[in-house]
Amino acid sequence: MRLFAACNVLLQHAAFLQVPWPRPIPLLVAYTSGVPIFFIISGFLITGTFLRSDGDVVTFLRNRCLRIYPALWLNLAIVLALLVAFGALPLGALLNPDFLRYWTVILATGSDALANWLLPPYPFAWNDALPFLPVVALWTIVLELGFYLIVPVIFLPPVLRYRWASVAVVLALTIYSHRLTSVTATDEVTRGINPLFYFWVFGIGSLFSLLWSRIDRLFRDKFILWPCSMPRRLPSSATSTASCMTTRHCDRPC
Repeated sequence: MRLFAACNVLLQHAAFLQVPWPRPIPLLVAYTSGVPIFFIISGFLITGTFLRSDGDVVTFLRNRCLRIYPALWLNLAIVLALLVAFGALPLGALLNPDFLRYWTVILATGSDALANWLLPPYPFAWNDALPFLPVVALWTIVLELGFYLIVPVIFLPPVLRYRWASVAVVLALTIYSHRLTSVTATDEVTRGINPLFYFWVFGIGSLFSLLWSRIDRLFRDKFILWPCSMPRRLPSSATSTASCMTTRHCDRPC
């Protein structure tokens, strides 16, 4: 399932780059979306992981950091090398205090949108070879980190003690998140850095995890039902991301 979602995201990025594909492939991308599949899987797995840790928040967060940051920092090291190689960042600017503050936020969150929100945008020397910061595909990192922080808050010991209470809390927050997404007027950048706007997708996976012992027979060995039931698009899609990129920014996949 994760392979299917990854291929879908790859095709969305390829569509943005106007790569020509045989006719059925654009239709597949249009009627399925890899990102919500990933968020649902994340909700399922992260909730299960926290439950198995018996509410040990320190161990849970440590393991999450060990899982996400090594690959993120390797990716950002490659991005930094590209910035220098293509002249968007002079080598001497690597020790500039403004750049160090800006890059520290990106190292912590993977999000240049959040860095631009917290700090003045760093004046990179964009050019034809590198017209924007190539971290757009990392937009879900800051949301995942937000989910990691939300999970210990909603599964407090009194809630964690009773499965029905856990289901009720997650369901309430999922409904609230969906309502927030539907009625709140805000820009795409704010939505892209606020996990509450996407928790409703993560919450679906979390509810599946909490109820899995009762509903597993409905889903086990029925992979094809999952991608077919996914919504066509999240509120912030590859299209909105492309808009952010071309207007000099922002952050976010597609």
